[in-house]
Amino acid sequence: MDLEQTGWEQVFRTAMVPMFVEDISAVRRAIAEVKVREKGDFGAWLDAHPEFITQALGLVRVVDVNMAAITLNAAASREEMLASLDRLVLPESLPGIKGVLKAIERGDEYYEGECQYRALDDRHYYTMNQAWIPSPDRPGDLLVFATIDITALKKAQQDLSGSEERYRLLVETAHDVIIRHDLAGNVTFVNRAGLELTGFTEEEFIGRNALDIIPPEMRDETLERKNRRAAGNSGVFLYETVFLDGKGRRVP
Repeated sequence: MDLEQTGWEQVFRTAMVPMFVEDISAVRRAIAEVKVREKGDFGAWLDAHPEFITQALGLVRVVDVNMAAITLNAAASREEMLASLDRLVLPESLPGIKGVLKAIERGDEYYEGECQYRALDDRHYYTMNQAWIPSPDRPGDLLVFATIDITALKKAQQDLSGSEERYRLLVETAHDVIIRHDLAGNVTFVNRAGLELTGFTEEEFIGRNALDIIPPEMRDETLERKNRRAAGNSGVFLYETVFLDGKGRRVP
């Protein structure tokens, strides 16, 4: 091992980022066989034959893992980690693995994407993965795979998505009329109560200018509030108004 290799070994062992070194030569041969046998786009073929993803995964030989990868996956040792790699893969892992296979087939030298795995303590976690893929003509075919644990970020995104869904349901099912419009007065949202009150369909209401559903004698007052809002007044305006329903009748 020369000095450059020794330096790389030190970086690999001490890096805080989980890293894997993988021999993908058998995977490359399997992909090449598919391309000889099956003419056409490999990506489309792979989409239609997801079983190849699992087969290809079995052809990957993980040469080494660093301490950060061992810790992330709750392994007791490097030996336990290397002997238990198949336990890390979930059905949810396969789309990410498919992305790596497509990158290898295209001849890409770099891949980046998210994936989900299971640690040896049965904890599920999400990662952002980076793979440095060697050129086919380089001896050894060793791929360097680095992962960043993004579980906390994914959970925050899921919590936010859940909050948005609860808010949407609350607004949609509220008994009070809720109408949202932009500063030009064009309606961008109306809840079910608003549709029931006015008799408009959602298609008829969305995009309509709010002044169209206000009696003529109340439009100056409405425009004044709009101008105050456009000027930067972000306070809450409390006021009574009257709507015109789909038949032009007044609805207080």
